[in-house]
Amino acid sequence: MSKNIIMVFLTGAAYMTWLSISMAGTVDMPMRFTSNSNPEQVLKSYPLGKLNKQMALSHHGKEDEQIILPNGLQAWVYNVDFYKMPKSYTLPSGKEKLMLERKKNGINKKYLLVFSNDNKIIDVIHIKNFKASSALKLQLDD
Repeated sequence: MSKNIIMVFLTGAAYMTWLSISMAGTVDMPMRFTSNSNPEQVLKSYPLGKLNKQMALSHHGKEDEQIILPNGLQAWVYNVDFYKMPKSYTLPSGKEKLMLERKKNGINKKYLLVFSNDNKIIDVIHIKNFKASSALKLQLDD
């Protein structure tokens, strides 16, 4: 009985994955958000209106924070002002484990993905030291 339930679940999951991929069509994924990427190039090339939350999550990873903008739209915040430093920890078993810890590099730099009410990315905002640039504005100016 439980094998049948698991098989039905796996078949349904595979079908839903196939359906979401086929409905999405082919979309060129944007550049990743990194501290050394060119923000203007990232903003100008971002495919606004073509990516949804699930696609953003799978491409950029989990957001650092979710905020609600003054206009009521939701935005995901990705901080890129970190670097990773290795640090050694001793486990209770006495075994050493090397982990990467995030450290701030002193630059306030982040990207915001702005979502419409139907969960499509309608704008990307880059903020560096409290100066903001918008993908929507840059793409409209071109």
